[in-house]
Amino acid sequence: MGTWFNRGEGWRRRFAVSARQVFTAAAAVAIVTPALILSSPALSAELKVGMRELPAGRGNPYQGCVCSPAIFVWSAMYQQLASVGLDGRAVPVLAESWEVVDDLTWRFNLRRGIKFSNGESFNAHAVKAAFDFLASDEGKTYSQSRSLGVFIASTTVIDDFTVEIKTPSPQPVLAKLTTTQSIQAPKNFADLGIEGITNNPVGTGPYVVTFKGEDASGVPFANSWTTRASVDSIKFIVLPEAAARSLALESEQIDVNVQLGPDEFGQIRAAGMKVFAAPSTRTMGLSLITTRRGEPVEGPLSDIRVRQALNYAVDKQKVIDAIFGGVGRPASQAAVPTAFGYNKSITPYPYDPEKAKALLAEAGYGDGFALEFRAIVTSTDFRFAYEAAVQDLNKIGIKATLIAQQFGGDGGWLQHWIKGDWPYDGFGFGNDLTGHLDGGLSFARHVSCTKPQPYYCNPAEMDLIEAAYVEFDVDKREAMLQEALKVNAANAPIIYLIEFEEAMGYNPKITNFKNVNLWIAYNELNVQ
Repeated sequence: MGTWFNRGEGWRRRFAVSARQVFTAAAAVAIVTPALILSSPALSAELKVGMRELPAGRGNPYQGCVCSPAIFVWSAMYQQLASVGLDGRAVPVLAESWEVVDDLTWRFNLRRGIKFSNGESFNAHAVKAAFDFLASDEGKTYSQSRSLGVFIASTTVIDDFTVEIKTPSPQPVLAKLTTTQSIQAPKNFADLGIEGITNNPVGTGPYVVTFKGEDASGVPFANSWTTRASVDSIKFIVLPEAAARSLALESEQIDVNVQLGPDEFGQIRAAGMKVFAAPSTRTMGLSLITTRRGEPVEGPLSDIRVRQALNYAVDKQKVIDAIFGGVGRPASQAAVPTAFGYNKSITPYPYDPEKAKALLAEAGYGDGFALEFRAIVTSTDFRFAYEAAVQDLNKIGIKATLIAQQFGGDGGWLQHWIKGDWPYDGFGFGNDLTGHLDGGLSFARHVSCTKPQPYYCNPAEMDLIEAAYVEFDVDKREAMLQEALKVNAANAPIIYLIEFEEAMGYNPKITNFKNVNLWIAYNELNVQ
């Protein structure tokens, strides 16, 4: 572990040169390794997708989430009752429509005429089997039980194409919660179990994907209910190094790089390739510990003036321009622009170091104080951004340090997230609304008293938040969340940094490339 700050521009220039050398070397190794990259460029109806890693659970839709990296593969083969649109609202997929029967009951009307890739029919029994598994002893060992299963009390088949779901408490966002669970062919799953679907999954999507070793490939599902344009074969190619993926795209040995960093945009475009960028489902920030082990902390972070001062102290636009290539914008709240409830009227804290100093003096901390932040810095861009924020804090007299942290293991971020026993003052995390894109879930999971073992708990905010949790009127709920986010932003539980963008690089011979919240409709792509 070490600290990073005050390294100066000379250090940054030396690092940039070193990074370029590493890029070139790593890419060269990747390109000459036949096991990793195909030997001859071929851009036809076969689509080659480069990615950092395959899903940890391969084809097991109960492990992990419909997010990176699983989403890049699962979007070819799996479907859910609903998806989340660019406005943060639920969009019908396998469900044709839904209705709220009462505060504890939802009824989903399912599409007819849909088959799984093994020939089984999609119907209400398939939905019940998928959701019932989440409540089983085996199902409870998988993450989807916590993402969706805990919100389901029972699932009842009304008829072949109508399913009724009871929730243990009022749940206005149940339709959005179902977007994380892919539906399985029930007989196939009953016969083969998790082990059987791990490498040979069966879904209703437009392709049949199989996993073999470190490779995955997809072929069209001839009886899919979705139409297909020109892609008749997909190869998912694992290239762990960013440099290898970029050079493989430039040399046309892959057609799509689904995980492109902002520092690679110029290089990719100069090579004649294209970049598709869209707002991320996450924001970058430094979350401040104001509650520890269920009790309010004492000291400077308990003072709202101090927390606001820390936000005024950081030049976010400079970070965006210098590190993210000018792509992104200063973050303003505990939600992302595509989330339901996002409040466009909230103005980000401007860069105003003099105001920051004045607020610190007013709070009695004019001489500064020590702050220790920890962050997972496997991403170079995130590391530089956190480092820049810490440097700005030091400029106003805060003795701030940044220490590298692991995600898991003893003393890792996840352990403290679960226990709430944070042995430091803040950590690198803004908010993550991947999957559901709902401002209410930001409060439920991150910045309110309802997060299990919260790091920020302000009882004064809870009346509005809890009212939004149980409001079924969509427009009223949106207004409640917008107001709750406004109040929360003023209380500054986070040093809001950046609303950044997730980017993919692709060959321009793909004429209509896009993704919606990272979901790629491979069947709609046209390849010349």
